[in-house]
Amino acid sequence: MPVTATGTPLPSPTSCPGQLIEPSDSWMGCREISDKYNVSTGTVVDATQDKQCQFDTPLCLPKPCEIDTIWGKTTCEELAARYSTDELPISETQFLSWNPNILGACSWVHNSQRVCKGPPGGFFKASGVIYAPTTAGSYYTTAIPAEPTRPGTAPDCGRYYKVVAGDECNTVALRFGITFTELQTMNTYLWNNCTNLWLNYDICVAPVTKTMISEDGTCGPSHGNTACEGSSFGKCCSIGGYCGNTSEYCSPGNCVSGACDAGGDTATQDGTCGPEWKYTTCAVLSMVIAVVDQSFAVLVYVSREIVMMIMVVRVLTANAGPALPGTRHALALNLVNVAR
Repeated sequence: MPVTATGTPLPSPTSCPGQLIEPSDSWMGCREISDKYNVSTGTVVDATQDKQCQFDTPLCLPKPCEIDTIWGKTTCEELAARYSTDELPISETQFLSWNPNILGACSWVHNSQRVCKGPPGGFFKASGVIYAPTTAGSYYTTAIPAEPTRPGTAPDCGRYYKVVAGDECNTVALRFGITFTELQTMNTYLWNNCTNLWLNYDICVAPVTKTMISEDGTCGPSHGNTACEGSSFGKCCSIGGYCGNTSEYCSPGNCVSGACDAGGDTATQDGTCGPEWKYTTCAVLSMVIAVVDQSFAVLVYVSREIVMMIMVVRVLTANAGPALPGTRHALALNLVNVAR
């Protein structure tokens, strides 16, 4: 990059964020440069470091602004009021941020100089309508929380949210398009002042939407998640989105929802189920905690012809048998867990 005699890099099209002025325009005076490039006169004087605004190297000026010429005695405060509108009031501080090198003093601005009536580059204009969520959305199945939940969290929750540092009840509600009252309804443990919103815990932010029964024989995600059970068209919803009772609708691999046939080995082995998981089912009938001896306990799930050993956990207590029926003391409230 070329540099001046003092070693300062010269502005270039890639380094100048505004308008790059070549020395060929050096014959113009301060006001002429202001008028041509729509910048304040004070900015030109400051950029050229010359009272006559003469320059012989490329000059970087700000982006253009809407300019006005000053006549008569006036102040910065009066100019800010002059350029204000009912829709957009302008403070003296804003005016000076657009004109940081105004000529004269704010108590008496020099005549004939050009000043910016608005910000260089113009006021921001949104490229489109900005929408905030107005509803929590629709969820037709009960979600599984990824993080711990607190007693009072709705068991039929359609969506969970993990509380992070800085969250408040109102900001969480706003994020998901619900009211604080609705948030409390789904999480009844929340106090009115929301000081018991715990960090790194899941909070329910959307209920499970009641499934509508099909009125025309269509069903599933492509048809508003309508259900077949309870309709006159059949009990099974096929992957094609239609209700029926035959294997074409109810057999594994063909059935999306409803009274789907379980098949030979469609019970889930890892907790996943549904169309995205080879149409496995979540047909868990019961959960049993069996004490093998006083050192180990076994957690067992019993499901259609399948007994699945989930885990074997070491019981740390000296006497596991008597301990299991007993109640364990709840942990005391730890303020570290509170989000705010």
